[in-house]
Amino acid sequence: MNAVKKATSITITSKIAAIASLLRSQMPYAQIGFSPWVENDLTLRFEDRHSIDLSVNFPQSCEKLRCRCMLVQVTISSAGALGSGVPNSKNAVGASANHPQAELVNTGGTVEAEFSGYGFDGTQQWKFATADGGKFLGKALPSADGQQLIRSIGQSITELSPSFAMVESRKAS
Repeated sequence: MNAVKKATSITITSKIAAIASLLRSQMPYAQIGFSPWVENDLTLRFEDRHSIDLSVNFPQSCEKLRCRCMLVQVTISSAGALGSGVPNSKNAVGASANHPQAELVNTGGTVEAEFSGYGFDGTQQWKFATADGGKFLGKALPSADGQQLIRSIGQSITELSPSFAMVESRKAS
């Protein structure tokens, strides 16, 4: 889900800002985007309510990372996190009547990060996920320095806050 749609409270916005600051500190030449997904029927069907998605756009192709832009998906999981049985449909995306807000709470959830590098033509060059044992997959992998950079950023994101988990809260009636 676009990070901008997740920014529903000071707490969540602070976490998103911390992730963006981390990315910016490691790649000062890049632009960080908070809405990497076009919102249409196709993307809404695949929307992951446990995910905060950001884009990293380089002014030109990044030789170290062998990509022009990168999608960063931070996935939060815990018992009771945002997937409380509400189907992922057009009416259940983000807030709904029964689950109006997403809020960060201390639930001891896990945080994982997934990175995907894309070329000028929009094709995926490589993929890396902290949950997949730290292996890079793809047709044009980053250089050794680039792989170390992504691993380091991924590790920092997963350590950003070990209790960083989102659960839905109900408005008081």
